[in-house]
Amino acid sequence: MATPFTPIPVSSSYDKAAVDPAVKALVIIGTLFVPLLGIILGAIYLASGSPEKQAVGRLWLIVGTSLIGLYLLCVAAGA
Repeated sequence: MATPFTPIPVSSSYDKAAVDPAVKALVIIGTLFVPLLGIILGAIYLASGSPEKQAVGRLWLIVGTSLIGLYLLCVAAGA
């Protein structure tokens, strides 16, 4: 008789891990070219349960929305 399948518990430390500084920088650089990237990733990270990820998500949201506002001001000014 075979033993029943027993799932291996997965550590939740991966979800609680802080965001790598290189990832933060790359997303901000990408947001300079595509502001929607920062808004989407910011919203995803803001919905996370980890305070570190929420702080990074808030940063990306601020950068993304600020850049959209800046782009709109440039278009309105005719630049």
